[in-house]
Amino acid sequence: MCGIVHNFLINITLRGVWATGDREIFINGFCSHSAEEKKSKSYFLRFRPEMVQKKTKTKVLTPTLKEKKRYIVYDINYFGKRTSSYGRVMEAVDNGVLGLVGELGYGGAGVMFIKGSGKRGIIRVGRNHVDHVKTGLMTIKKIDNHDVAVRCIGLSGSLAKAEQICTRGGV
Repeated sequence: MCGIVHNFLINITLRGVWATGDREIFINGFCSHSAEEKKSKSYFLRFRPEMVQKKTKTKVLTPTLKEKKRYIVYDINYFGKRTSSYGRVMEAVDNGVLGLVGELGYGGAGVMFIKGSGKRGIIRVGRNHVDHVKTGLMTIKKIDNHDVAVRCIGLSGSLAKAEQICTRGGV
């Protein structure tokens, strides 16, 4: 799979990618060879330096360009009735936030359910959309035909702190 560069002579394979020291190079273009050389799957090719193209690495986003996230801790009051399953709560929260901000706002907010039960939970949200999601949580009035009141009991920038708020029960 690799070739050795020596006096601009390269031993190449059919894939066209070589390791030369600490970097990889690509050969542009194709060339025809005899059947014997094709059977051996490696041949020699003379090239000029301008034919070589360096492989570039994909760039990673720097931390300043990444979207910041916040963790909202919520609590649901069922007014003495039995609690609903976490699946029903997630569905109600989805519908409440979608009803307020719409699909485009919901996608931009990046709402993700991290942890929860029928009573309390943690939602990850984009930093710029925290107020919209909090308002969407307040619009939830019924879950499984039971009257409920949803309130935010905390907001944090780290998951560990949000879990601490969730187990403690508030700020």
